[in-house]
Amino acid sequence: MYANGIHQDFGVGDKEYEHNVACYNEESGREFRNYYDKEDVKGMSAVVLWRPILMDGPCTHKPLVVCDATSVKMDDVIPTALVGFLPDGK
Repeated sequence: MYANGIHQDFGVGDKEYEHNVACYNEESGREFRNYYDKEDVKGMSAVVLWRPILMDGPCTHKPLVVCDATSVKMDDVIPTALVGFLPDGK
């Protein structure tokens, strides 16, 4: 299932992130690139939080957890792709 494991949706670097953002809004992709290419920018981090809606009580099934990215070794990363998911087909 989609969210039963640690995952992220934006790629592993600035080029993949820029591409994914630009697929939905070209201006946002350009803005990201212009900002990222500034001399004082040293890197990036994408943090995405989802929240449950229409709840009648506290979340007891699959509550939000946060993964410290520094605890994940690159050898444990499994790159994947969804072909045809983005508007440009990539």
